[in-house]
Amino acid sequence: MHSREQYLEEVRQEYVRADKQGRSRLLNEARRRTRLNRKYLIRILNGTKGADSQKLGRRTRSRSYGVAVLSSLVEVWEIFDYPRGQRLEPALKQEVERLREFGELRCSDEVAEQLRHISGETIDRLLAREKQVRGLRGTGILVYSVWTGSECR
Repeated sequence: MHSREQYLEEVRQEYVRADKQGRSRLLNEARRRTRLNRKYLIRILNGTKGADSQKLGRRTRSRSYGVAVLSSLVEVWEIFDYPRGQRLEPALKQEVERLREFGELRCSDEVAEQLRHISGETIDRLLAREKQVRGLRGTGILVYSVWTGSECR
């Protein structure tokens, strides 16, 4: 194992300086001697080592909706009595301007535009923490069960 690493280190030094045909020749030779997969050899010879280099971490997207949108969304959510995202989405598209006119919602034009374009799933995702903090689950509607004679959620 140690001798393989020494050999690959020597090949790596040549591989970095070689042109495309030279690299191909070096890969073929290293493949015959080490019996390692060609793609794995390419990764090793380029300077990244094995499977550890593949675990670089997930790419994260930048946030589309900031703190201002979240705080305004929570205000509107309270005004409409805590509906879920699917029901709040059409209300936001229609009522954001009206709420701003009557002074119920204070936000910038940019935040208002983002509220009009936010999807129901994103609303649910953004409000998940608020629901947890307030102890809200599901729709909050109590249903009377005919079979058991008790209330169910």
